[in-house]
Amino acid sequence: MADTSRTGAGTRSRGAHVTCTRNIPVGLDHRLRSPGYITCSFHKALSSMRAFLRKWLERWRARRVSPERAARRVARGAAYLDEVDPTWYRGVDPDTLELSSGSSCILGQLHGEFRLGLRRAHLFHLSSAPRANLSPVSYGFFHVRNVSEELQDRDYDYLNQAWGKEVRARQVRDSGIDGNAPADLERPEPLVPA
Repeated sequence: MADTSRTGAGTRSRGAHVTCTRNIPVGLDHRLRSPGYITCSFHKALSSMRAFLRKWLERWRARRVSPERAARRVARGAAYLDEVDPTWYRGVDPDTLELSSGSSCILGQLHGEFRLGLRRAHLFHLSSAPRANLSPVSYGFFHVRNVSEELQDRDYDYLNQAWGKEVRARQVRDSGIDGNAPADLERPEPLVPA
């Protein structure tokens, strides 16, 4: 059996065993070039596995950016806003809607600024009470994270389209153009003294 010793510089062995020279301090760098040390192939395999996983993760995250997923996130966000304020869509101009702008996004148009809107819509709390914060990404208020800038821009485009459709549909329904005016807008018949 070969004699092995473990130091802070890595595992070194005498004999036919492979020597792991990972994390060797800079001062010991000259030893790597000596014929007695062999670089550990395990770390090369680990490095290639990390590269593979990084690429797989990028592809997986890219799948999260699609018009269908943006529409689902926006529907979730609109339903949440309906619970907080049922008339939220009246304060949004779909023609100037731009989610990449903090003042022209949904929460920016409703509350003046994106971050302020997060707090006022109860999506983000700064209190010391333990309460889970809701993700602005999963509610369609922010782009998917950890993707390239190109995918972020594409996600914003999809979100802008989905929010525009959602707001316009609610405004049309609210105005009664389709003949089905909501109950809160119907005017009661005037009382005429008989």
